[in-house]
Amino acid sequence: MRGMRVVGSTLVAAMMLVMGASVTIAQDAEEPRTDAIEWHRDIDEAKKIARDTGRPMLIFVTMQNCRYCTEMKQTTWVDPEMIKDTNESFVATYLDESQNRELVRSLGIRSFPTTLLATPDGRVREMVRGYVGASNLRNRMSNLHDSLLR
Repeated sequence: MRGMRVVGSTLVAAMMLVMGASVTIAQDAEEPRTDAIEWHRDIDEAKKIARDTGRPMLIFVTMQNCRYCTEMKQTTWVDPEMIKDTNESFVATYLDESQNRELVRSLGIRSFPTTLLATPDGRVREMVRGYVGASNLRNRMSNLHDSLLR
């Protein structure tokens, strides 16, 4: 009987530890990150957020085994200024072609990567085909943002 109590107590302690960790993880997920772009994976959700906040959209369309897509992920999207500008002023959406074929086709995208800059109501203002570096893309983002403020 004593052994059952020890096992039971250990099980309860383990469950409490797991539950506590879950709460901590949930809290951390709610805090804005400064080390990565806050990507949305659902285009409809991103459009709603853009409309509600008045922030323009940045949509990165990628595909598997794409050399220049990988290069952008390793350079452009990890640039500290790019992360800051994107998270503060845009609603960022990450679309993988294999999971969004119909949408990608309807947008007329045939080369990868492609980065779209769109108004808060979802109208595409600029389609950037191929690899684009952080400085170049930040300039384009700034131009769109400035034009929306006029």
